[in-house]
Amino acid sequence: MKQFRHFITVGLVLFLLGASLAVAAPAEMLAIGHADEAIRQLHRQLNSDPKNAAAYSLLCRLYFQLGDWDNAITNGEHAVQLQPEASAYHLWLGRAYGRKAETVNLAYAFVLARRVAREFERANQLDGDNWSARRDLADFYIQAPAVVGGGEYKAERLANATQTRDPAGASIIRAMIAQRKKDTAEAERQYKTAIRQSGGAAGPWLDLARLYRDGNRWDQFEDAVRHALSSPSKNPEDLFDVGELLGGTGRMLPQAAEALRLYVQGDAHPVNNQKRAVAGDPDADEHEDAFRAHYLLGSVLEQLGDRQGAIGEYRFALALASGYRPAEDALRRLGA
Repeated sequence: MKQFRHFITVGLVLFLLGASLAVAAPAEMLAIGHADEAIRQLHRQLNSDPKNAAAYSLLCRLYFQLGDWDNAITNGEHAVQLQPEASAYHLWLGRAYGRKAETVNLAYAFVLARRVAREFERANQLDGDNWSARRDLADFYIQAPAVVGGGEYKAERLANATQTRDPAGASIIRAMIAQRKKDTAEAERQYKTAIRQSGGAAGPWLDLARLYRDGNRWDQFEDAVRHALSSPSKNPEDLFDVGELLGGTGRMLPQAAEALRLYVQGDAHPVNNQKRAVAGDPDADEHEDAFRAHYLLGSVLEQLGDRQGAIGEYRFALALASGYRPAEDALRRLGA
Protein backbone atom coordinates (compact mmCIF):
# COMPACT_ATOMS: atom_id res chain seq x y z
CA MET A 1 0.00 0.00 0.00
CA LYS A 2 2.82 2.40 0.81
CA GLN A 3 4.39 1.88 -2.62
CA PHE A 4 0.99 2.31 -4.29
CA ARG A 5 0.39 5.74 -2.82
CA HIS A 6 2.90 7.37 -5.15
CA PHE A 7 0.97 6.25 -8.24
CA ILE A 8 -2.57 7.28 -7.35
CA THR A 9 -3.92 10.38 -9.00
CA VAL A 10 -4.00 13.78 -7.37
CA GLY A 11 -7.77 13.77 -7.71
CA LEU A 12 -8.00 10.62 -5.64
CA VAL A 13 -5.56 12.12 -3.14
CA LEU A 14 -7.77 15.15 -2.73
CA PHE A 15 -10.87 12.99 -2.37
CA LEU A 16 -9.28 10.81 0.29
CA LEU A 17 -7.83 13.78 2.12
CA GLY A 18 -11.11 15.63 1.99
CA ALA A 19 -13.01 12.68 3.41
CA SER A 20 -10.59 12.18 6.29
CA LEU A 21 -9.98 15.85 7.07
CA ALA A 22 -13.65 16.67 7.46
CA VAL A 23 -13.41 15.58 11.08
CA ALA A 24 -9.68 16.08 11.68
CA ALA A 25 -8.27 18.62 14.11
CA PRO A 26 -5.64 21.13 12.93
CA ALA A 27 -2.89 19.24 14.77
CA GLU A 28 -3.80 16.06 12.90
CA MET A 29 -3.77 17.90 9.60
CA LEU A 30 -0.34 19.24 10.41
CA ALA A 31 0.71 15.66 11.07
CA ILE A 32 0.03 14.81 7.42
CA GLY A 33 1.17 18.19 6.14
CA HIS A 34 -2.19 19.43 4.84
CA ALA A 35 -1.36 23.11 5.07
CA ASP A 36 -4.44 24.55 3.34
CA GLU A 37 -7.03 22.88 5.52
CA ALA A 38 -4.99 23.42 8.67
CA ILE A 39 -4.84 27.15 7.97
CA ARG A 40 -8.59 27.31 7.36
CA GLN A 41 -9.41 25.50 10.58
CA LEU A 42 -6.92 27.52 12.62
CA HIS A 43 -8.54 30.73 11.41
CA ARG A 44 -11.94 29.32 12.36
CA GLN A 45 -10.58 28.52 15.81
CA LEU A 46 -9.32 32.07 16.19
CA ASN A 47 -12.68 33.49 15.14
CA SER A 48 -14.23 31.73 18.14
CA ASP A 49 -11.22 32.04 20.45
CA PRO A 50 -9.14 35.11 19.50
CA LYS A 51 -6.75 34.57 22.43
CA ASN A 52 -5.59 31.13 21.32
CA ALA A 53 -1.81 31.58 21.35
CA ALA A 54 -1.13 28.05 20.13
CA ALA A 55 -3.26 28.60 17.03
CA TYR A 56 -1.40 31.81 16.22
CA SER A 57 1.95 30.06 16.61
CA LEU A 58 0.91 27.18 14.36
CA LEU A 59 -0.16 29.71 11.74
CA CYS A 60 3.22 31.41 12.09
CA ARG A 61 4.97 28.13 11.42
CA LEU A 62 2.76 27.22 8.48
CA TYR A 63 3.14 30.58 6.80
CA PHE A 64 6.88 30.39 7.41
CA GLN A 65 7.04 27.05 5.60
CA LEU A 66 5.05 28.59 2.76
CA GLY A 67 7.47 31.52 2.51
CA ASP A 68 4.84 34.08 3.53
CA TRP A 69 7.02 36.06 5.93
CA ASP A 70 4.51 38.87 6.58
CA ASN A 71 1.74 36.53 7.72
CA ALA A 72 4.25 34.48 9.67
CA ILE A 73 5.37 37.60 11.55
CA THR A 74 1.84 38.86 12.20
CA ASN A 75 0.73 35.55 13.70
CA GLY A 76 3.99 35.01 15.54
CA GLU A 77 3.70 38.41 17.19
CA HIS A 78 0.17 37.59 18.35
CA ALA A 79 1.41 34.29 19.79
CA VAL A 80 4.20 35.80 21.88
CA GLN A 81 1.99 38.64 23.06
CA LEU A 82 -0.60 36.18 24.32
CA GLN A 83 1.88 33.67 25.77
CA PRO A 84 5.25 35.37 26.29
CA GLU A 85 6.73 32.45 28.27
CA ALA A 86 6.62 29.96 25.37
CA SER A 87 10.15 29.40 24.05
CA ALA A 88 9.08 27.90 20.71
CA TYR A 89 6.82 30.87 19.93
CA HIS A 90 9.76 33.27 20.23
CA LEU A 91 11.95 30.97 18.16
CA TRP A 92 9.56 30.86 15.19
CA LEU A 93 8.90 34.60 15.35
CA GLY A 94 12.66 35.19 15.29
CA ARG A 95 12.99 32.95 12.27
CA ALA A 96 10.24 34.85 10.46
CA TYR A 97 11.93 38.19 11.22
CA GLY A 98 15.18 36.77 9.86
CA ARG A 99 13.74 35.62 6.55
CA LYS A 100 11.85 38.90 6.12
CA ALA A 101 15.11 40.79 6.71
CA GLU A 102 16.54 39.13 3.59
CA THR A 103 13.91 40.84 1.42
CA VAL A 104 13.94 44.47 2.62
CA ASN A 105 16.19 47.51 2.39
CA LEU A 106 19.29 47.76 4.57
CA ALA A 107 17.83 50.15 7.14
CA TYR A 108 14.80 47.99 7.83
CA ALA A 109 16.94 44.84 7.74
CA PHE A 110 18.94 46.22 10.67
CA VAL A 111 15.73 46.80 12.62
CA LEU A 112 14.57 43.27 11.92
CA ALA A 113 17.98 41.80 12.77
CA ARG A 114 17.76 43.31 16.25
CA ARG A 115 14.35 41.69 16.63
CA VAL A 116 15.82 38.36 15.56
CA ALA A 117 18.44 38.62 18.31
CA ARG A 118 15.80 39.54 20.88
CA GLU A 119 13.52 36.62 20.01
CA PHE A 120 16.27 34.02 19.79
CA GLU A 121 17.78 35.14 23.09
CA ARG A 122 14.38 35.05 24.76
CA ALA A 123 13.67 31.56 23.37
CA ASN A 124 16.98 30.33 24.75
CA GLN A 125 16.40 31.95 28.15
CA LEU A 126 12.97 30.41 28.50
CA ASP A 127 14.04 26.85 27.73
CA GLY A 128 17.63 25.77 28.18
CA ASP A 129 16.81 22.41 26.57
CA ASN A 130 15.54 23.96 23.35
CA TRP A 131 18.38 22.93 21.04
CA SER A 132 16.80 24.61 18.03
CA ALA A 133 16.75 27.94 19.85
CA ARG A 134 20.33 27.53 21.02
CA ARG A 135 21.60 26.61 17.59
CA ASP A 136 19.73 29.41 15.84
CA LEU A 137 21.02 31.87 18.42
CA ALA A 138 24.58 30.63 17.95
CA ASP A 139 24.27 30.95 14.19
CA PHE A 140 22.97 34.50 14.58
CA TYR A 141 25.86 35.45 16.86
CA ILE A 142 28.35 34.00 14.37
CA GLN A 143 26.87 35.54 11.22
CA ALA A 144 25.53 38.92 12.38
CA PRO A 145 27.60 42.07 12.90
CA ALA A 146 28.06 43.45 16.39
CA VAL A 147 25.90 46.50 15.62
CA VAL A 148 22.78 44.30 15.59
CA GLY A 149 23.81 42.05 18.47
CA GLY A 150 26.12 39.54 16.83
CA GLY A 151 29.63 38.52 17.81
CA GLU A 152 31.64 35.31 17.74
CA TYR A 153 32.59 35.80 21.38
CA LYS A 154 28.90 35.51 22.25
CA ALA A 155 28.70 32.21 20.41
CA GLU A 156 31.78 30.97 22.29
CA ARG A 157 30.17 32.01 25.56
CA LEU A 158 27.00 30.15 24.57
CA ALA A 159 29.03 27.02 23.78
CA ASN A 160 30.71 27.18 27.19
CA ALA A 161 27.36 27.57 28.92
CA THR A 162 26.08 24.58 26.97
CA GLN A 163 28.99 22.25 27.73
CA THR A 164 27.64 20.57 30.86
CA ARG A 165 24.04 20.27 29.74
CA ASP A 166 24.71 19.24 26.14
CA PRO A 167 28.38 18.55 25.25
CA ALA A 168 27.51 17.46 21.70
CA GLY A 169 25.62 20.70 21.13
CA ALA A 170 28.56 22.69 22.52
CA SER A 171 30.90 20.96 20.06
CA ILE A 172 28.57 21.75 17.17
CA ILE A 173 28.54 25.43 18.10
CA ARG A 174 32.34 25.44 18.27
CA ALA A 175 32.46 23.79 14.85
CA MET A 176 30.19 26.51 13.49
CA ILE A 177 32.54 29.16 14.89
CA ALA A 178 35.54 27.43 13.31
CA GLN A 179 33.76 27.33 9.95
CA ARG A 180 33.15 31.04 10.14
CA LYS A 181 36.87 31.51 10.74
CA LYS A 182 37.56 29.21 7.77
CA ASP A 183 39.39 26.82 10.08
CA THR A 184 38.15 23.66 8.35
CA ALA A 185 40.39 21.31 10.32
CA GLU A 186 39.04 22.54 13.66
CA ALA A 187 35.46 22.45 12.41
CA GLU A 188 35.93 18.85 11.29
CA ARG A 189 37.46 17.93 14.64
CA GLN A 190 34.55 19.48 16.55
CA TYR A 191 31.89 17.80 14.42
CA LYS A 192 33.58 14.44 14.91
CA THR A 193 33.67 15.14 18.65
CA ALA A 194 29.92 15.86 18.54
CA ILE A 195 29.35 12.57 16.73
CA ARG A 196 31.14 10.67 19.48
CA GLN A 197 29.41 12.61 22.26
CA SER A 198 25.98 12.01 20.75
CA GLY A 199 26.55 8.30 20.28
CA GLY A 200 26.63 8.57 16.50
CA ALA A 201 23.45 10.59 16.06
CA ALA A 202 22.48 11.41 12.49
CA GLY A 203 22.36 15.18 13.02
CA PRO A 204 26.09 15.71 13.66
CA TRP A 205 26.92 13.35 10.78
CA LEU A 206 24.86 15.58 8.48
CA ASP A 207 26.60 18.68 9.81
CA LEU A 208 29.91 17.02 8.95
CA ALA A 209 28.56 16.13 5.50
CA ARG A 210 27.72 19.79 4.87
CA LEU A 211 31.29 20.74 5.80
CA TYR A 212 32.62 18.21 3.28
CA ARG A 213 30.14 19.47 0.67
CA ASP A 214 31.37 23.03 1.08
CA GLY A 215 34.94 21.81 0.58
CA ASN A 216 34.06 19.62 -2.43
CA ARG A 217 35.27 16.57 -0.52
CA TRP A 218 32.71 14.32 -2.17
CA ASP A 219 33.91 10.88 -1.10
CA GLN A 220 33.88 11.96 2.53
CA PHE A 221 30.57 13.71 1.99
CA GLU A 222 28.91 10.53 0.78
CA ASP A 223 30.46 8.49 3.59
CA ALA A 224 29.09 10.93 6.19
CA VAL A 225 25.61 10.77 4.66
CA ARG A 226 25.70 6.97 4.71
CA HIS A 227 26.62 7.06 8.40
CA ALA A 228 23.67 9.40 9.02
CA LEU A 229 21.30 7.05 7.21
CA SER A 230 22.55 4.03 9.16
CA SER A 231 22.52 5.81 12.52
CA PRO A 232 20.31 4.21 15.18
CA SER A 233 19.72 7.74 16.49
CA LYS A 234 17.94 9.41 13.62
CA ASN A 235 14.49 10.92 13.46
CA PRO A 236 12.17 11.81 10.58
CA GLU A 237 13.58 15.31 10.25
CA ASP A 238 17.01 13.82 9.61
CA LEU A 239 15.51 11.94 6.66
CA PHE A 240 14.10 15.19 5.33
CA ASP A 241 17.54 16.81 5.71
CA VAL A 242 19.19 13.89 3.88
CA GLY A 243 16.79 14.28 0.97
CA GLU A 244 17.29 18.02 0.82
CA LEU A 245 21.08 17.75 1.10
CA LEU A 246 21.48 15.04 -1.53
CA GLY A 247 18.94 16.58 -3.88
CA GLY A 248 20.79 19.88 -3.71
CA THR A 249 24.10 18.27 -4.64
CA GLY A 250 22.76 15.85 -7.24
CA ARG A 251 24.52 12.96 -5.52
CA MET A 252 23.19 9.65 -4.20
CA LEU A 253 19.84 10.49 -5.74
CA PRO A 254 18.25 7.04 -5.21
CA GLN A 255 19.07 7.33 -1.50
CA ALA A 256 17.64 10.86 -1.49
CA ALA A 257 14.38 9.61 -2.99
CA GLU A 258 14.17 6.76 -0.49
CA ALA A 259 14.79 9.06 2.47
CA LEU A 260 12.06 11.46 1.35
CA ARG A 261 9.63 8.62 0.73
CA LEU A 262 10.28 7.30 4.22
CA TYR A 263 9.72 10.80 5.59
CA VAL A 264 6.26 11.15 4.04
CA GLN A 265 5.25 7.57 4.85
CA GLY A 266 4.12 6.16 8.16
CA ASP A 267 7.28 4.23 9.02
CA ALA A 268 9.17 7.44 9.75
CA HIS A 269 6.31 9.71 10.65
CA PRO A 270 7.00 12.52 13.14
CA VAL A 271 3.72 11.84 14.99
CA ASN A 272 5.58 8.91 16.55
CA ASN A 273 6.95 11.69 18.76
CA GLN A 274 10.57 10.74 18.22
CA LYS A 275 13.01 13.31 19.59
CA ARG A 276 16.30 14.62 18.32
CA ALA A 277 19.36 12.95 19.75
CA VAL A 278 21.11 16.24 20.45
CA ALA A 279 19.14 17.99 23.20
CA GLY A 280 15.41 18.72 23.10
CA ASP A 281 14.00 19.91 19.80
CA PRO A 282 10.48 21.31 19.47
CA ASP A 283 10.59 20.72 15.71
CA ALA A 284 11.22 16.99 15.94
CA ASP A 285 7.55 16.01 16.12
CA GLU A 286 6.19 18.51 13.61
CA HIS A 287 5.29 17.69 10.05
CA GLU A 288 3.86 20.85 8.55
CA ASP A 289 6.50 20.69 5.82
CA ALA A 290 5.24 17.47 4.20
CA PHE A 291 4.35 19.48 1.11
CA ARG A 292 7.99 20.57 0.93
CA ALA A 293 9.08 16.94 1.16
CA HIS A 294 6.87 16.04 -1.79
CA TYR A 295 8.32 18.98 -3.73
CA LEU A 296 11.87 17.87 -2.92
CA LEU A 297 11.03 14.31 -3.93
CA GLY A 298 9.71 15.66 -7.22
CA SER A 299 12.99 17.51 -7.75
CA VAL A 300 14.99 14.34 -7.07
CA LEU A 301 12.84 12.29 -9.42
CA GLU A 302 13.22 14.95 -12.09
CA GLN A 303 17.00 14.70 -11.76
CA LEU A 304 16.70 10.93 -12.06
CA GLY A 305 14.83 11.36 -15.35
CA ASP A 306 11.42 10.34 -14.01
CA ARG A 307 9.39 13.22 -15.41
CA GLN A 308 5.96 11.75 -14.67
CA GLY A 309 6.95 10.81 -11.14
CA ALA A 310 8.23 14.34 -10.59
CA ILE A 311 5.00 15.87 -11.89
CA GLY A 312 3.02 13.63 -9.56
CA GLU A 313 5.01 14.76 -6.52
CA TYR A 314 4.78 18.44 -7.48
CA ARG A 315 1.02 18.07 -7.83
CA PHE A 316 0.88 16.26 -4.49
CA ALA A 317 2.69 19.21 -2.90
CA LEU A 318 0.10 21.59 -4.34
CA ALA A 319 -2.72 19.34 -3.16
CA LEU A 320 -1.43 19.89 0.37
CA ALA A 321 -0.47 23.56 0.00
CA SER A 322 -2.07 25.27 -2.97
CA GLY A 323 -0.02 28.44 -2.62
CA TYR A 324 3.37 26.75 -2.64
CA ARG A 325 5.17 28.64 -5.40
CA PRO A 326 8.17 26.31 -5.96
CA ALA A 327 5.81 23.47 -6.90
CA GLU A 328 3.81 25.75 -9.18
CA ASP A 329 6.99 26.94 -10.88
CA ALA A 330 8.23 23.39 -11.33
CA LEU A 331 4.99 22.28 -12.99
CA ARG A 332 5.05 25.31 -15.23
CA ARG A 333 8.63 24.53 -16.22
CA LEU A 334 7.61 20.96 -17.10
CA GLY A 335 4.58 22.15 -19.04
CA ALA A 336 2.24 20.39 -16.60
